[in-house]
Order: sequence, then C-alpha cells, then structure tokens
Amino acid sequence: MFKILERCYLQAKNMKGLFFVPLVVFYIVIPLMAYAYTLSPLTPQDVNITLAEVSYLLVPVFSVWWLYLSLKEYLEGEGNELLMMSGGVGAVSGVFFCATVMSFLPVFLFYDNSMDEITDLFLQMVVVSFLMYGLVLASAFLFRSVAVAILATLCYAILGTSAVEGLSLIVYGRMQGRVMWFHEAIPLVVLGVVFWVYGICRSKRYR
Repeated sequence: MFKILERCYLQAKNMKGLFFVPLVVFYIVIPLMAYAYTLSPLTPQDVNITLAEVSYLLVPVFSVWWLYLSLKEYLEGEGNELLMMSGGVGAVSGVFFCATVMSFLPVFLFYDNSMDEITDLFLQMVVVSFLMYGLVLASAFLFRSVAVAILATLCYAILGTSAVEGLSLIVYGRMQGRVMWFHEAIPLVVLGVVFWVYGICRSKRYR
C-alpha cells in the first residue's frame, strides 16, 4: 500500500500547477457560483438549490481531472512505467478517486443540512464521480487516447443532465432533488463497476 501511495505522490508531483485545478473549482468556483445565483436580483434561489445545480454542472467534469493527467503520462508519456508498478492503473486510479471524494467533501460542510439535502448531494456526487472514473478508464484504454476519454466525459456530462425519458437509466441528473435518489443511483453504480472492470482489464492487456 505504501508503494501505491508513493507512486500516486509522484504522479501528483509531476502534474505541477495543473494538480490544483480541481481544488480551485471545488473551493472557489463552486461556492462563488452558488452564492452568485442566490444573490441574483433577477431570479434569487435557495442556496442549497443553486449549490446542487452548480455541483451537477462542474463536479462530474473536474472530478476526473487527476485521472486525466495520470493516464496521459501512462498512455502517452515517457514515464508510463510509474503506473505499471505497485498495483498498476487500477490501484492508482482508486487512490485518486478517494482523494477526489475527500477533496470535494469540505465544500458541502458549510451549508444547511437540516433536511439531509447536502448529505444526499454529496453522496450523489460520489456516485457520479465513480461512474465518471469508470468511463474515463474504459474509454482511455479502449481507444488508447486520453483526448477521446476527455471527449467521452464531456459528452456524457451533457447527456447526464438530459431530461429525455428514454435515457433515464443512464442520466445521473435524475437523482437531483429526489428523496429516493438512490433508486436512480443503482444502475449508475452498476454501470460504473462495469466500466472500472473493463478499463482495468484493458490496461493489463495494454502492457
């Protein structure tokens, strides 16, 4: 385990200033946008509602930022041996996923959670991030391209909040605002597991 964490540290160090992009989004952009919409003189809304809307817009895209950068080195860089050691891409991706969840957790600690709305929102973002990680892993190793993985994520982020009923099983936007949101989350988690397994299996053959 120590060697896996060491490899993740080296990966993060190699990202340099780009490592801080999701932190800026989580701790600065999301709170500012949430309060900006709340204070709008045109259509003021409850801060919890605006936080949910902004989170659904930004968290799915930026939650996989660190995975992008690590896979770029693995697939396209000269230092790709880093991810081949100490557990491979699956273990390193798992560590970055946990780090991502712990990173955006503090964002939700400063809002009114008396109705458990914020807890539900945080858990929904965990589900979406898990699915996004799987999607990036699967598409990156299927097409051997991080650029394609980024495109797939952006397309799914647009699709994910679609209101088309025929797509209800794969759009994560249906969880937002629902009391029984975990019923909508089950197929997303299953799909995420399939993507994760597929991506890890493809990465082993990629070696």
